[in-house]
Amino acid sequence: MKTKLLYILLFSFSTSLFSQNAAHKLPFKLSKNRIFIKGKINNNPCYFMYDTGSSGFNIDHLFAQKNNIDLIKKDISISLGDTFNRSLTKEDNIRSVLVNEFDFNAFHKATINLDFFKQFNVKIDYHKKLITLSNNEEQNLKQSNSILLSKNKDNLYLYGFYEIYSTVSIGDTVISGYFMVDTGNGRYVTLLNYPNNNLNELKKSIENNFSYVDVAMRIAHSSGLNNTLITNKTKVLIGNKTYNGVLVDIANTTLNNFPKNKFIGFIGGGMLKHFTIYSSQNKLILEQSRDKVKIASELITDGFKIIKRGKKAFVSTTFTNKTNTSEVSLNDQILEINNTPVKDLSKTEIEQLKTKLGNIISYKLKRKKNVFFIKTTVKNFLE
Repeated sequence: MKTKLLYILLFSFSTSLFSQNAAHKLPFKLSKNRIFIKGKINNNPCYFMYDTGSSGFNIDHLFAQKNNIDLIKKDISISLGDTFNRSLTKEDNIRSVLVNEFDFNAFHKATINLDFFKQFNVKIDYHKKLITLSNNEEQNLKQSNSILLSKNKDNLYLYGFYEIYSTVSIGDTVISGYFMVDTGNGRYVTLLNYPNNNLNELKKSIENNFSYVDVAMRIAHSSGLNNTLITNKTKVLIGNKTYNGVLVDIANTTLNNFPKNKFIGFIGGGMLKHFTIYSSQNKLILEQSRDKVKIASELITDGFKIIKRGKKAFVSTTFTNKTNTSEVSLNDQILEINNTPVKDLSKTEIEQLKTKLGNIISYKLKRKKNVFFIKTTVKNFLE
């Protein structure tokens, strides 16, 4: 009874550190397991992606150009939610990027990371879709964490700034190391394909023994993170809890792409959305938000993704497995879906059609000068 009472008191003390003295509350939109906050840049409305795997402040080049935002003088004011305001200076790491270069369906115009809120303690509540910034003292936070880490056995708390130690098991292969906590990544768990882990051999083993999906994209990221092999015959150990059937993707990249980091992979928003995240300047805590967590282990698709640009649409991603080869190729143009011209369909309507289990979809496509027709069925490609 005393132990249970102690746990309740400690837990209450920890969470109170992030609920008292709340300086700002920032509601967010969760889209494809990623966090987007509504705000303004120099009074121009836009969405910001909150990305703990990013560095600096990234702003879309075309958005800046359109709204006359001077990236050379770096005289930039930011507002988030109803109360948060901050001016960027020459000391801030401001970078001009093309947001849609690798993220075809991106609707945000800027990216912020943990350093952006470095003067605050940050609480990310995925369940309430709310980020809370508070001004609590770092000394009290350290004391609370030490007690909770040694005493609390029922919930999950982990030290780390951007990185946590985790173990991924696929069949008889066990890989342990540090994983970056990446809220800007909508996936579940990603392993980097660097030589010491012999992940090429692991891929061959998966293809021979387990269900898997090969993913290819029309424009891969320079580090290869978009072309992967995905399986759900997995166990992922985080802290003292094991999660079965987590979607793990093995990326086609090498450690040379990340020479200054020791991490071997990413834990993305697909996993993180089941936790509440507390962060301060030099530590990160993950708290499991519910006693029983069921991580989605399905990959629902009809075999490919579509990117819509203006009135035209193209095949942007293909999915293949042991029994399903792709009838389409990257960059094929979509002319009609279920006899409706693609120009008359919104991105949301297309997404809904392609993610409802059992849907049978007919397509009219064009490859170079050849027009052809196919039918697909929406199903779990990891069955």
